[in-house]
Amino acid sequence: MNKNSTKNRKDTVSEIFDFIAAWLGQAAISSSPHTVEAYKYAMRSALGTLRSSKNLYVRFLDESLHVSTKSMAWECFSRENMEKWMEWMTDRGNKPQTVNQRLSHIREFLKYMEGRSPATYGHLCRGAARVKRMKVQHTEAKGVTDNAVEAALKAADTSTDAGARDFTLILFLGETGARLNEVLSVRMKDIHTDTRGRVTVTVTGKGGYPRTLYLTPVLTRKLKEYILRFHGETLDPEAYLFYSKIKGTHTKTTARAIQKRVKELAAKAHETCEEVPLDLHPHNYSHAYGTRRIRQGKQLAVVQREMGHRCIQSTMTYIDTSSMMEQAQEAAESEEVRKIKPVWKPGDSLQDMYRSRFMT
Repeated sequence: MNKNSTKNRKDTVSEIFDFIAAWLGQAAISSSPHTVEAYKYAMRSALGTLRSSKNLYVRFLDESLHVSTKSMAWECFSRENMEKWMEWMTDRGNKPQTVNQRLSHIREFLKYMEGRSPATYGHLCRGAARVKRMKVQHTEAKGVTDNAVEAALKAADTSTDAGARDFTLILFLGETGARLNEVLSVRMKDIHTDTRGRVTVTVTGKGGYPRTLYLTPVLTRKLKEYILRFHGETLDPEAYLFYSKIKGTHTKTTARAIQKRVKELAAKAHETCEEVPLDLHPHNYSHAYGTRRIRQGKQLAVVQREMGHRCIQSTMTYIDTSSMMEQAQEAAESEEVRKIKPVWKPGDSLQDMYRSRFMT
């Protein structure tokens, strides 16, 4: 390879990483911090932004196609390579949901590139769009019963700092239906008191859309106790509500740490309440909230707004159909229903039934 070819290759590699940095900078303006972090991880996985051996796509290119970071080119994003990459991730034990998620992030980057220069990068974007997503076996999200929530709260030893944090965090999830990352991203400046004296918390959901959570009296009281214990009377507006004990108030507790603690508490609570699932996940509390609100008779649109769902279909997954069927059956078998006289007689034809219903 001559010097000009080597220089052109280096320029292409630099161009790729410069565009990635520009794309992430733009995403930081319009997307939530969680989404930006997901993009960063996907691009590290795809192109080795950090140039480490942990980057999946770089390892894939090196192991399968014998392409090093220094010889990278835009052709790395070809449809054929991306399909091989998905197979490679699957062989490594990645779940279909994970593979699809990483694919979608790279598609977003290529859409950005197409917007910069359709003639130059449009074919890559169109090729990525034709890559078939992996089939995912969807499972119904499960909530937890009121007894299970109570047992999990009792399992937290509030005499310790870790237990007090766990108790408040679980209560926050169960009383608001917020996502775990939304709660962990709350800073002290996001907590307010409205004109009616109610405590509210502003969270940033998917897509960077903010919404206001109105706290229940119970959660308000416990949250005030938590803040006094962990933040004192002089509050730092930039401090995270649930911060890292090791790194300080300006670093939030990680989701992985909370998920681990939730499972530990679930194992402890399961000993006294079998309704507590051993594979308990923080999202189960969100599901329980949505199901409870619908059972209370709240309209789907209201629950959708409370939980920050972009589409009503997401909210509809919280409808407990089995419970609704039981309620309908109980109503059908009630004394009041049995007293209602039918407007048709046994043996009547459909025409007779229609006449008795609409022609009398």
